[in-house]
Amino acid sequence: QTLPGNATTLEESLLYVHDLVGRAGDPTFERPLDTFGLRLVLTQILTPEAILQFVYDGSYRTGFQSSPYRYVGLGGDGQCGGTAVLCVPEAHPSTRIRSAFVARGRFAFGQNASAGLDYRFYLDDWGVLSHTARAQIAWIPDRGQTITLLYRFYTQTAAGFYLSTYPNRDDILNVTRDRELSPLFSNRLALSYQGSTQIAEGVGLKYAVAIGGTAFVYPDFVGLDEVYSLDVTASLTLEL
Repeated sequence: QTLPGNATTLEESLLYVHDLVGRAGDPTFERPLDTFGLRLVLTQILTPEAILQFVYDGSYRTGFQSSPYRYVGLGGDGQCGGTAVLCVPEAHPSTRIRSAFVARGRFAFGQNASAGLDYRFYLDDWGVLSHTARAQIAWIPDRGQTITLLYRFYTQTAAGFYLSTYPNRDDILNVTRDRELSPLFSNRLALSYQGSTQIAEGVGLKYAVAIGGTAFVYPDFVGLDEVYSLDVTASLTLEL
């Protein structure tokens, strides 16, 4: 909906997804997972050069939410290939309520440059709480060309049932070896170039190249401390 003044818009959407989780090589393994979601987006034009947006993303999931392939070691060093006394399938709670709040702004500097700032706060009833900050600068050196520099920082707490090593006890209900449920933080820096040109009457060519690097740090995950990645992407698109 466009609100009075034509500078504010509100969008709402509902989501429902029904999944059946399987396991390769095991035709008898089939577990349901249902997701209900709500998304609200408020966009406010401040000036011809500035825009703000606020987003709420919420979801409720019920069903099988573990990995059908991960096992957790109990006792010892917590690793099934190490000194763990017993290995059991990963077991996550069957329900999860998730909420994310996003604020972002985009600002233009003249005709050829702009900057964007995003902040995202996330929490769920598993105990995970995260902060994401992103800054982006875009420059248009010529018509149909854009160069973008992006920096992203992310940090989160661990799920309430996460332990780096679990004791060998019968009263433990939920166990995980998912590093995405452990405390972690990451930094990402990426540079991209996008361009387009007309190569014939009614025929256009779009091209893009991007390079980025990410560093992940896991301060409390047995067997993995840090991960460094480098990704390069190139694409050509012919438009007829």
